[in-house]
Amino acid sequence: MMISSPFNKSHRLEYIQELMKYIKVDSYGKIFNNKKLENDTGQKSKLELYRNYKFVIAFENSIEIDYVTEKFFDPLSVCSVLIYYGAPNIKEFMPGENCFVNARDFNNPYELSLYLNDCCNDENLYQTFFYWKDKPLCQSFIQKAALQYENPFIRLCKFLSSR
Repeated sequence: MMISSPFNKSHRLEYIQELMKYIKVDSYGKIFNNKKLENDTGQKSKLELYRNYKFVIAFENSIEIDYVTEKFFDPLSVCSVLIYYGAPNIKEFMPGENCFVNARDFNNPYELSLYLNDCCNDENLYQTFFYWKDKPLCQSFIQKAALQYENPFIRLCKFLSSR
């Protein structure tokens, strides 16, 4: 996990602090730091680090519709299972079914920790998080990805004209 911003509108820090009571969490950011990242070269170092973990915690600092940052996509790109807490409509951004663990699906950090332990102890259960890679991408993901290639000014004009 890498959290460096103290911004906590989502109450992610309290959630993670509670989760850390039940499972071991390596934290490389400024918040809850308990591990040191050697030779930090930015994004490349982060992705290399994520490759070494079965799970990567990525909690957004704010919970808003459509507020999805690179935190969601980075672990997916390196075959780590993402534990995500953030946008209520995150499923619109997922590339495939069952590609991440949504912390919001659990009543509390303790229940999430039990599920993560189950995944660690059952390789078949863990592998289900990678089935999506052999299937077509979700249509909503394709549509969101296509927006990245359109000029932001044009997107803004389309949005405003649709209101």
